[in-house]
Amino acid sequence: MRKLKILFPIILATVFLTFCRPVPVIIYQKDLSKFENEIARADNNYSLTTAQFYQRLANSTMLPKGGILEKSIVKELVDSMVVDTLLGFEATEVDLSNHYKYYSRYRASYATLMSDVYYNNAIHSKVSVDTSEIFKYIREHTEEFSLKEQMQTRHIVISKLSLKHGPDSLKYRAMSDSALEQASKEIAFHLKSGINSKDEFIEAAKKFSHDEVSARRGGLIEWVQPGFFAWPFDSVAFAARPGDIVGPYRDKDGWQILYIEHYIPEGVPALNPEQYAIARSKVLSDKIREYSMLVFDTLFSDMEVEYNEPLYDTNIYKVDKPIWAAIVNQADTIDFGDLRVGEEKIKKTYNVSSSTVEMKKEMVRIIARKWVIVQQARKMKLDTLPHITKQIAGIKHTFSRHIVESRIINHRWEPTTEQMKDYYQENIDKYVVEKPFNVQHILVEDSLFAEFVRDQAIAGADFMKLARDYYPGEEEIRIELADLGFIGPDDVSAEFFETARVTGAGQISRPVQTEYGYHIIKVIEKKMTVSFKGAVPEIQKILKIIDFERQKVEVKKKLFTKYNVSISNRIFPIHLKPLGQRRESDEGNGS
Repeated sequence: MRKLKILFPIILATVFLTFCRPVPVIIYQKDLSKFENEIARADNNYSLTTAQFYQRLANSTMLPKGGILEKSIVKELVDSMVVDTLLGFEATEVDLSNHYKYYSRYRASYATLMSDVYYNNAIHSKVSVDTSEIFKYIREHTEEFSLKEQMQTRHIVISKLSLKHGPDSLKYRAMSDSALEQASKEIAFHLKSGINSKDEFIEAAKKFSHDEVSARRGGLIEWVQPGFFAWPFDSVAFAARPGDIVGPYRDKDGWQILYIEHYIPEGVPALNPEQYAIARSKVLSDKIREYSMLVFDTLFSDMEVEYNEPLYDTNIYKVDKPIWAAIVNQADTIDFGDLRVGEEKIKKTYNVSSSTVEMKKEMVRIIARKWVIVQQARKMKLDTLPHITKQIAGIKHTFSRHIVESRIINHRWEPTTEQMKDYYQENIDKYVVEKPFNVQHILVEDSLFAEFVRDQAIAGADFMKLARDYYPGEEEIRIELADLGFIGPDDVSAEFFETARVTGAGQISRPVQTEYGYHIIKVIEKKMTVSFKGAVPEIQKILKIIDFERQKVEVKKKLFTKYNVSISNRIFPIHLKPLGQRRESDEGNGS
């Protein structure tokens, strides 16, 4: 009874710990309304709810195989999201116009966006094609419908570069290149494992593909012929047929998954919807080109350019980039930074060492046309459309964010030689190998018999089975004697060590004689000593990662203090489904 009294509290505690430990939260879209409690709060009216946090995780590439994120990892991710948001607050305080490098990039992106918006609204949408025009074109251009082999595909690309600059960038920037490559590969394979139909592929492409342009169209790539894309696209895509989902395979851009949409063999096919669409596209392109020429000719004919001519008869590389070079229609400025971009092209076109005043003016007029289009877009109030206003703000915010990050994170930091030498010495065992060769050997007494044993090993016989058959001594210890493991120069004779040194990993040596007899040596593995000079590239990467982590801690501390951040202690482990199964709305009942 006394023992029972002693054991009862222990049993009770064990039961309590077993059944009362936190249950992992499983993410499902339908259940997110249950998690509206705050897990982070900061000044500036910022808060992060559990539901918001979970949704961001579900939309990320975290845990591609699915599984549980432990509490410590969840806490790190919460901190990372809060820091990311606070950096965004910092970006809103930046006056972009005071930072020429980023402001000029913003203006270029803004001009490209507004030019595209103008083209779509003022030209493309104004041109239409009727059926009679299409059939007329087909009758007059039958030779164009002798088709080469081609296909239309959709693709999803997972790029390690995009991982470093994506939503989980703080995590991926800290990875080595090989680890980042492995992570991108795993994401691609597990993403593909959850795709079983075209609709699922389209949704996955929109959500996960790192090709932002095609992702908006569900990964759609226009018609391509063999040789258009980098190897090994042709061998993968053209071996498949419509409806197939192929890959992942690795090319220069990353890990690719393809959905084969349509395929046309080489030859002259009967008229079909695809051919009709091609003819329609060509007629439409011709009409758009003709109409755009009329529109642009009218726009450019009224263009007024004021030149800063006194500076044109100079070397433009000696003029500060922000200095104005021209003003277009008394509204938008072209600076000498813009002129530098086109200088090399002008010199190459005219085969001159430096551009003349007239050449510079020609360059300015070419650049000015872009701003005339932008001005016309503004005149049409296209920049006030809600989705365009949002895009413009997003572009500005992106470049402001770059400025903030460049202030607080020094990505150009490089370790000194002394720092690298210190690391090398502190980790000398990692670089200096005292026992470099992992070997097995068979010892025999006769040189001819040694050649006979080697020939069997070369022919494919199991080396350790040969050792068990031929090594001298008691049979039960032959394997142990034959497998030497890693050896250094003090472990074996000089002749033995030298033979191991010159024999490649995985290779079998010719018989070598020592005082004990003739040895046939199989080299399993080699670990060579790396000099300081040879270790420098690796040490540089390691120390940069260490310093980056140090800077992250400092940034977090400063931002958390500035914005009075508080983090809830109600943070629990989280279960994520495999990457391919994550969708905007989970189906089923939680299985």
